Amino acid sequence: MTFDPEKLDEFLKFFESSKAKIQSFEGCCKVDLMQDVAQSNQLYTISIWEDERYLNKYRSSEFFSQTWTYTKSLFADKASAVTLEKIA
Repeated sequence: MTFDPEKLDEFLKFFESSKAKIQSFEGCCKVDLMQDVAQSNQLYTISIWEDERYLNKYRSSEFFSQTWTYTKSLFADKASAVTLEKIA
């Protein structure tokens, strides 16, 4: 996610207040926020879920809808998402 540099601190505070709620969703094992060392306004969330079924349930929740709508308002560029599966 690429944030408007002037809105980065706002997102960091918002994420800190939301992280525990995200981790409390059934099937969520862990949520981390990572920052690009070369571009401080480029952030990545990495979440580990028991399986994709739980992730999809989270993505269809009212909490996610509200959180994502707010987060997108802080972007400087369009976000992308990928779903990965550990194979080794």
